[in-house]
This record gives sequence, structure tokens and C-alpha cells, in this order.
Amino acid sequence: MKKIISFIFLIAFTFLSAQEKSIKEFRKDFEKAISTDFTEEQLNTLFRDYPLILTPHTYTTQLISALEGNNPNDYSMLDFKEDPLYTQNIDRLLKSRNQNQRIFSYLLVATTQDHSKEQLLLEKIKTENTPDALIWSGIALLSLQTHHTDELFDFLVKNEDFGDAHMLPMYFGLNKDSLQSTAYKKIDNNDEKSKILAVQILSLTGNNPKTEELVRNAVKNWDINLKGYAIYTLGELQLPNVLPLVQPLLQNQKTRQISLRALANSPTKEDRAYIATAISSNKAFDEDMMNALFQSKNIQNIKLWLSVIQIKNPPKDYYFSVPNQPLITSDEVLKDLHNALRNIKNKSVLAELVRALQKRNDDESVRIMLDLLKNPSSTVRYWTAETLQDNPNPILTTKENKKLIKKGLKDGNSVD
Repeated sequence: MKKIISFIFLIAFTFLSAQEKSIKEFRKDFEKAISTDFTEEQLNTLFRDYPLILTPHTYTTQLISALEGNNPNDYSMLDFKEDPLYTQNIDRLLKSRNQNQRIFSYLLVATTQDHSKEQLLLEKIKTENTPDALIWSGIALLSLQTHHTDELFDFLVKNEDFGDAHMLPMYFGLNKDSLQSTAYKKIDNNDEKSKILAVQILSLTGNNPKTEELVRNAVKNWDINLKGYAIYTLGELQLPNVLPLVQPLLQNQKTRQISLRALANSPTKEDRAYIATAISSNKAFDEDMMNALFQSKNIQNIKLWLSVIQIKNPPKDYYFSVPNQPLITSDEVLKDLHNALRNIKNKSVLAELVRALQKRNDDESVRIMLDLLKNPSSTVRYWTAETLQDNPNPILTTKENKKLIKKGLKDGNSVD
């Protein structure tokens, strides 16, 4: 059988913008699905023609629907579960021997938010005998925002590929108290996937004394191949006094980067000072430490990163992303950002960092960008011009400055 679970994530991109079929038309196609010889090809056609109706719960459909400007209410199926066409056929479809019909029924339960089928779905995620139908039964249960997080935890451990996860984001969106309770029960399981999933859940459900104890114990006692997941949660929860816990792990390449990030996120002065001292005493550019500073949730670390990046030249392939760090655009670091943009010589760093002025129309920010439009690097000129587009500052209305911006945008086609 074709991989329907993969097919749906591709299908939205290919067909969503072309969807014109309505719920009225869907009713006619629904009647074809009732036939006992309902085929895989027919099911895939429904996927193709009705993504907004059948898979509104998937991230891909939601994303493309938003980009297309569709109104979700135009395709809402919430009332359809009261329709005789649904009520008279859904149980038969759910229990059908034809797996295409069962998959179709799971889609219907999810899109209609039919919570009366929740108990049946809890049985299905244990008893479904074909992989595609099994996955869609789980997705349907997730879509219902069930509080049965224990059962879904076991289902995901058994059936989800953590390296290419489609269902985990939906699971992480369930009730936080229920998820936390599940994590407490499962974190001491013997299998690695259970440990990984449990400690990942704890990174999302807030800190308290019990969570902190469990996470610290995981960092201390887990196998080195698993410790990184627990250290990640240390950092996400911004737990204090982590240096004694992670300092021995800084010598291991498997755990060094994530341990530095936990130190950078710590509210404890001594933890953060460890990185600051190490950077100042090391003449070379330490990429791991600089990444820990840039990715930190502490604004003082962003200021430190901005000061260091001016005086220590990074390697040619050094990468950071302004959109991934909202603190870099905050008012509190604006002065530091201005200084960095004036002093940095590295063209790749300048080209990315100037994007942090995207929403700035104050005179000083605009003048700095105008200077960068004259930079020898076409990459710097292009990203500066891109950042300045639509900026309302009157300084930019002169003929000379308009010309600089226009030329900068054309420089995007040039090579440094």
C-alpha cells in the first residue's frame, strides 16, 4: 500500500491552493466511501480534493490554509456529526474490514470532533492491524485533544519516529497537567524512547520541585547517549546552579554544546560567568560558547555575544539566525547592536545581523543601514536594502538614498 501518512503531508502543498470543492460536494463523495469496495485510490482522491475538510488538524494544512487566506469556518465539519449521513454510517466505517474505510472514518471523527468515539479510538491505537490505519487512529485521538496522555505516550513510543516526528507536536499540545503527570510515571521506564519522551515533556510543562529533582537525577544517572535530552530540559526550564552538574560533561563532545546552553540559560550568576570567563581567556573563537550565548534566554548573554563578535573573527561557515533569537531585536540591546554593526568587519555576520534592525525607523538605525549600503560586500548591501524596504523614515525619501536601496536589492544577484 502507498504511504498515505507521507502522502498527506505532500498533498497539502500540491493541491491545497487549488481546492474548490465544498462540503456540499463532499457529501456526494462521502456516499462513494460507503461502498465496500472503496479503494486506496478513491481515498487518496479524497485527500487531494478535501484537505481543508478532512485534515484541518494537520500542521501542513493549517499553514497553507493561512497563507491562502482561507476561512476555516467555510470548511467546518463540526455540525456534520449530527447529519444522518454521518450518524448512520460512522460506526460501520470504523469497524469495517476495509482499511481504507477505517482510515476515512478516523479522518471523519477528527474533523467533526466526535468525542463520543474517543473510547473506541483508545482501543484502535492498540488493536489496528495495518500501519497506515494505526497511525491515523492515533492522529484522530490526538485531534480530539484527549486527556488520555498515558495511552498516547505508549502509542508514540511504539509507533512514532522521533527523528522524523509528525505526531509529537500534536501530543505536546495536549493538556499540560496531564502530560506532566504522564511524564512522571514514565521517566523511569527502562526503554530509551520512554525516557527521551518523558524528559522532553518536562521541558514544556513548567518547573516545580518534583520536575527539577527528576531532571537533575536524569542528568546525573542516565547513559551518556541520553544525558543530552535531560540537559536540554535543564536549559529550557532555566534551572539554577547547574555548573556542578554539567561541568564534567563539558569535556565530552556529545554533551558539550547542550551543557553550555544550560549554563547560559541559568539564572545563577556563577553559571553564566563560567562562559564569560572562558570566552575572555580564550583568544580563539569558540563556536560552541558563542552559540550558547546567542541562543540564550538571558538578555545579558546577547549583549556579551554582541561585544565578542566584534573582536573575535568567526570561521567562514559560522551560522546564526536573527529570526530565531527575538531578544536581538529588543530595545534593551539596541545600543549594543548599533555598536556591533559599526565595528564588525566579517561580511557574513554583518549581512545577517543587520536584519535585527528590520522594524527600526529611528534615525540612528537608518543611518547605520545607509552606511552598510556602501559596504564592499554585495551580500551586506543586499540584506541591508532588504531590511530597509518599506521603512517610513523620511531620510530614505531622497533620490540618492532611494538609488542606494534599489542598487542594493539588485546586488542580490551579484557574487562577492
